Amino acid sequence: MRVRGACEGMFAIRDRMRRIEDFRGLYYGKVLDWVGVLPAESLHQADGTVLRTWRENGYAITLRFDGKDCCLGVWEERDGLNSVC
Repeated sequence: MRVRGACEGMFAIRDRMRRIEDFRGLYYGKVLDWVGVLPAESLHQADGTVLRTWRENGYAITLRFDGKDCCLGVWEERDGLNSVC
């Protein structure tokens, strides 16, 4: 897993997620270990993929996983605070 510099702050999920340069190829268990909390939502898609969303204080990120729990990448990321590190 490649990790980049982080901006420290009160937004633990956002800060942790932004340290990962590329989610593709990471397994769900590894993402959970890194983030430290379960996703707020998991949506099972008809094609067998799962969209998992983590939320915190205006920030949300959704990752798409295949049927074997391997991440296919970021589906959507929103930062309602528009903060810049």
